[in-house]
Amino acid sequence: MGGIAQVCHAKLLGVTISQDLTWNKHVDNIVKKAGKRLYMLYQLKRAGITQKDLVSVYVSVVRPVLEYACPVWHTNLPRYLSDNIEVIQKRALKCIFPGLGYAEILRRYLDVLTWIR
Repeated sequence: MGGIAQVCHAKLLGVTISQDLTWNKHVDNIVKKAGKRLYMLYQLKRAGITQKDLVSVYVSVVRPVLEYACPVWHTNLPRYLSDNIEVIQKRALKCIFPGLGYAEILRRYLDVLTWIR
């Protein structure tokens, strides 16, 4: 009757806000979206794209999904939700730099980032 409908969660400027003010739904959404984009990264890797170009794709296509508006929601994020995001980041970097330990992957990732910029 012309009233405001109550919903469990709503998306506002790309950020999903739940009625209980938790970030579970938002993190679920961005992890799913980034996971779909991660598939593209795997396909490019199979096509023989260089590591430098794979890092460029990751930085421009996958990472922005995970980091969009993070000053709004990341400060109050429980550890388990932060870990869900970290899993996607680790999968992406292990795709780009296979067969290395995570510390070495991060070193190489930072080296490639300096080449790109």
